[in-house]
Amino acid sequence: FTLEAKISNQMVFDKKNLPKSHLEGVFLKPLTDAKDIGSQSGEAWHTWRTRFNPGFSAGNIAKLVPAVIEEVEVFVAVLQGFAGKDGNWGPVFPLENASYALSLDVTGRAML
Repeated sequence: FTLEAKISNQMVFDKKNLPKSHLEGVFLKPLTDAKDIGSQSGEAWHTWRTRFNPGFSAGNIAKLVPAVIEEVEVFVAVLQGFAGKDGNWGPVFPLENASYALSLDVTGRAML
């Protein structure tokens, strides 16, 4: 038995809209009341899949690259601010806050 991401992706998000396990939306149901694309099936799933398709096209993703690079440059500047001067070690710092901010900034730019 092997699991391949390509096949898994087709099972969940392909236009064939194969039936999903009843467990598919268990994690998100408390948050979304099963109104998310991962939990839906049938006509509701197809409607939202059609609406989101343009946003994930190769052309649209390519247009986002300059914005992602700008946000990564800010991230690098934050990390450099934590680094020591003149090639010396800097203090230990939490990477989680900076990486969390990067993910929110990139997501926000993509959505807007």
